[in-house]
Amino acid sequence: GDLTGSVGPTNLYLSMDNACNLACRTCVPAASTTWQDIQYKSGELRSKFHLRYDHDIVTRFFDGIDLSNLTNIMLMGGEPLLGNSAQRFIEYVNSRISLSNVQLNFQTNGTFLPNAKLLDLLSKFKLVKFSISMDGISERFEYLRWPARWEKQVDNILEFRRIVPVNVMFTVEQTLSPFNLIYKDELAKFVEQEFNTNRLGDKTDYNQHTAFGIYDLGNITDEYVRYLTDNAMGEFIPVDYQENPQKIRDMLEFTAKHDIMRKQDWQAVFPDVVPFYARYL
Repeated sequence: GDLTGSVGPTNLYLSMDNACNLACRTCVPAASTTWQDIQYKSGELRSKFHLRYDHDIVTRFFDGIDLSNLTNIMLMGGEPLLGNSAQRFIEYVNSRISLSNVQLNFQTNGTFLPNAKLLDLLSKFKLVKFSISMDGISERFEYLRWPARWEKQVDNILEFRRIVPVNVMFTVEQTLSPFNLIYKDELAKFVEQEFNTNRLGDKTDYNQHTAFGIYDLGNITDEYVRYLTDNAMGEFIPVDYQENPQKIRDMLEFTAKHDIMRKQDWQAVFPDVVPFYARYL
């Protein structure tokens, strides 16, 4: 319908498209074209669906909307720094209103750096918060965020911090699954030691959320629950926990299948988790 003359939004939450260069274990095909490619080849997915950003359609839609009240934009993907869709949308908003009163929130996997034009646009915002998704360090990072490489990731985020404008702050966002839960403090330690602030000294936020779907924390065992209880991690035990053998078998079978496809081995990467599932192996 025609929205001309209506009061415009204060917040915009936009998924630019689902193009992504990673197939993170706890992600889903709907949010990653790389995941789709893998599952299409394996026969788990019958068709691929690339949700492409169409700048003409987007701008025609927003041309009829008052943006003068806008104070917050959240850009999500896929991976928003893959391609130029995020940059083109920000350019459009900048052509409509001043960005000086707007906060930009940007979700990214941290494997791409913003180009010079995007860096200039970022400097125009009141505040920019980049949320970088990282689920572990070293080989555990590479397993969970395949095919990203740990050393490259570290180099990238440190360079990211060096080149972005001074109005940019960071969050490291960790997705917790049965595999990385007991190793979660490794990433917290890395953030504290290597990525604790932006270059002006503004503290990096460190957030955690639990995975959903096949890797949600409901797929733990009684042995796992005892470990969490004994190690003061009981808050991660689902309130309605009851061991579900079928779901656990499904998770392990799915994992083993994709380990073969990716030439990975979850038992080698997460050895302390293996005893919790020994009855199923």
